[in-house]
Amino acid sequence: MKALAGLFLLLLSVPVNAAEPVPVTVKALDKLWLPQQHNAPAQILSLNTPDISAEISAPVIETSVNVGDVVSKGDVLIKLDCKNYLIQQQIHKASLKRSASQLAFARSQLVRAINLKKKNSISDEVLDQRRTEVKVALADKTLQEQNQLLSDMNVDDCEVKAQIAGVITQRMVSAGDYATIGQALVSLVDMSAIEVEADLNHAEIHSLQQADEIFFVHENRDFALQLKTVVRVFDYQSATAKVRLRLNQESQPWPGSEGRLKWQSKQSLLPAEYISRRENQLGVFHVIEDKAVFTLLDKAIEGRPAIVDLPANVSVVIEGRHRLNDADIVDVVSKHR
Repeated sequence: MKALAGLFLLLLSVPVNAAEPVPVTVKALDKLWLPQQHNAPAQILSLNTPDISAEISAPVIETSVNVGDVVSKGDVLIKLDCKNYLIQQQIHKASLKRSASQLAFARSQLVRAINLKKKNSISDEVLDQRRTEVKVALADKTLQEQNQLLSDMNVDDCEVKAQIAGVITQRMVSAGDYATIGQALVSLVDMSAIEVEADLNHAEIHSLQQADEIFFVHENRDFALQLKTVVRVFDYQSATAKVRLRLNQESQPWPGSEGRLKWQSKQSLLPAEYISRRENQLGVFHVIEDKAVFTLLDKAIEGRPAIVDLPANVSVVIEGRHRLNDADIVDVVSKHR
């Protein structure tokens, strides 16, 4: 017992040393960052997909195009039977000539009446009648001019033409069919005016707006894009809004092509292997003035990279962190560049 008591007193007489510093290896946060890649389904859309319709009612006598044909603006697509409209055109031409002659005669009668009135050879009533006849003849000529214009337009509409350049995607009539006013005859897709459309959530839209480079990935090719607009209406079911982007290069995928929108966020991620758990909370250890500091990462998910809101040059512990607790004294044995 005396020996044990002596040993106990001896231990008490030995000065207590502070905890030994924990050796750690550190590396600047910006040297550990992973680029934060985003991607989302997207599709190529044509800005112009008109259905070319008949402007008159007439039998179809010829179809000049088939599905897949490439057409230029002004090309004839469908020909309609124009016999009735040509007859109407000739009738209106004749009516216009008659009206012009009647107007010329009414004007000559008015001039004659004015001269006779100067000689007091006719009454005021007769002069007024001649003036009225000129006005009526002028109105009739104007009416016939408009009828002539309409008949000319109808004859022009006997040939259904492409309003834009594009590709024929559907032909709804054949020779022998009867086309009516407003009936769609041919569907056309503009191959040059195209955009990319995607549905993104709020966080993705914010990230996309900050991105330096955006790509549409299709058949293992990357097509550079430029953000055009965000449709500021969210779908309440999917919590997404539509974004439209322009293609920056001449070689472009076809309208209707599906692919993925790809971009890199400016906010990078810390790899999962440098994230630690202490007291059931995830965080990252870094060193400030030879002390370990445990910064919580509220949005971190175990096993996945996480956003770290710390200065880019902060010294993150990459080796020795498993022994660390917050506020431990550390000995930085190596700094990785």
